[in-house]
Amino acid sequence: VERVVGGYIRGQLLLSGLVGVLVGLGMFILQVPYAVLLGVLAFLLEFVPVLGTLTSGAICVLIALSQGWLTAVLVLAYFIGVHIIEGDVIGPRIVGRAVGLHPVVSLFALLAGAELFGVIGAIFAAPLAGVLQALLAAVWQEWRSLNPEQFEEPPVSLPRPTSFPIKPAPAEQSAQLQTSSIAEALSEVGATSASAPIPSEALAGASRENKGESEHEGAGHLQQGSTLSTSEQPL
Repeated sequence: VERVVGGYIRGQLLLSGLVGVLVGLGMFILQVPYAVLLGVLAFLLEFVPVLGTLTSGAICVLIALSQGWLTAVLVLAYFIGVHIIEGDVIGPRIVGRAVGLHPVVSLFALLAGAELFGVIGAIFAAPLAGVLQALLAAVWQEWRSLNPEQFEEPPVSLPRPTSFPIKPAPAEQSAQLQTSSIAEALSEVGATSASAPIPSEALAGASRENKGESEHEGAGHLQQGSTLSTSEQPL
């Protein structure tokens, strides 16, 4: 409640200051006497909704009559424009934002308060709407804190991730290609060496070596036999 009331006061001060500057600047441009004083008067009367703007406008038009009918008509048109901008565009935005209301809600609250209770209703419409909104928000938050199970959202089932084959990196592909090419070359060399015919000269040399070894072994056996026979003769 304190935040809403403080926001309303700050918003109303800002709006009144803006209207006072617009009125004083307009009166100075239209060469109406006491332009600064009229701006200060518009600032003070702006705290009274609806009637404040009408009162300051009527005073400015009466003073402008001293400068002629044309100046008075221009001042009246200027005040109508300021009243429309202040009441329908700038006012609801500034006060509504300060109180925490949407500009449309603030405008409807102002119109409803003025229609139902007159000037008093227009004065207190925006702060009362802000207090009502703050109370409703507090009740809602209290209700949610006391009944959290009613506001729990069901768990969302996430889809299972699809597995994709991992492609090897270019460096790994080149290493695999080199390894496979080396293995194929080694297998081809082994198959060639296994199936290649042995030359006839190599076969002949091997047979001669085997024959020589067999003859040498035979001679050794004969020599051992003769030695044994000699040792067996009687002395």
